[in-house]
Amino acid sequence: MNTKKRFIFDDFRISQESINYGWTMPYSHCHVAYEIYILKSGERTVTIEDMEYTAKAMDATLFSSNTSHKSRGDTPFSGICIHFSERYIDLYFTTAAKKQLMKCFKHKVISLSDTDFETIQRISDNFKENASNNFLILAFILDILNRSVNSVDLGVSAGSEKKIKKSQRVIEYVNENYVYIKKISDITDIFNLSENYVFQIFRKNYSMTPKQYINKLRINNACHRLKYEKKSIKSIALDCGFDSYEHFINVFKKAVAVRQANIKKCFNGGCEITSIN
Repeated sequence: MNTKKRFIFDDFRISQESINYGWTMPYSHCHVAYEIYILKSGERTVTIEDMEYTAKAMDATLFSSNTSHKSRGDTPFSGICIHFSERYIDLYFTTAAKKQLMKCFKHKVISLSDTDFETIQRISDNFKENASNNFLILAFILDILNRSVNSVDLGVSAGSEKKIKKSQRVIEYVNENYVYIKKISDITDIFNLSENYVFQIFRKNYSMTPKQYINKLRINNACHRLKYEKKSIKSIALDCGFDSYEHFINVFKKAVAVRQANIKKCFNGGCEITSIN
């Protein structure tokens, strides 16, 4: 598994995001901080280590420190993201209290009731970094999750998956490796399929050619990263699988049908991906 490590700051933070397009993470990552991601809308397939889970609106997905994870989905989504460090927990809570609060992390997906979700949403809307009572807010959220753990995790072991169609395997392979796929033979050689059959798969499922589908995944990933990361357009374009800055700009302009002057607006979430050439 191709895992990249990202470091989250050594404190406690609540943030919110709204993504108006489907997005597939190109690689797994992990970080020192604990993470709780509560889906407000949409649906995501979340991979944690070698397990897959389906998260829907009002589901909380929990990631322990240094646990490899990634997510994917074809629909717009929004969520509440909670990060906190081991140091922060140790600073404010006794060993016994910490053990009790962290029990919820034995579960990967926890479904929240309407009331509990609305409570956490209000907390998130009013959250202030560095407030003196933030440790109490964290304890309250963890207590809600611990009270909600009666929900059943929906994990499916990667080693015991049900038999799936070859077409689905091709799509999943492309979703996992679109950053690295350069030509159609990168797909056909893996599955011993004809180019015509691979084209039929994407025409039937997405009304696109394989190239158009891959470019859509790359554009969505680039737009997401340009909105949330402080890196140059060229650097992100190359990371997302484009051959050059110029290649990215050409595909991007065709995808969103905008003039050069409006591209920055689209990077900030102001445009919707329509057709890909």
